[in-house]
Amino acid sequence: MIKQRIANILLIILFILQFFDGYFTYIGVSHYGIELEGNPLMRQMIDVFGVPFGLILAKSVGIIFIYLMYETCKQYISTIMMIMFFALTSFYMLVVITWLQFLLERGLI
Repeated sequence: MIKQRIANILLIILFILQFFDGYFTYIGVSHYGIELEGNPLMRQMIDVFGVPFGLILAKSVGIIFIYLMYETCKQYISTIMMIMFFALTSFYMLVVITWLQFLLERGLI
């Protein structure tokens, strides 16, 4: 029961982090160019589809992946899946904090 509650909270946090990562990426890439994006797959999507659509597509795929991971956690509630889910949340927190710091230092937000 506790693991399920934690998984629910992490799901909500990850969805929020996905939104902010996309928003901050949009601001950063719009002002400083595609080279600023550190993820080569994301950079390729932006290059092929443009900034808004590439980001929306990439974030949509990310949300689908997160939801599938959540469903797996819900079904099996294994400790390893919970650790992976928590690690993914921690990673995205670092990504969003890095973007936030970068954009605040430059007065873009």
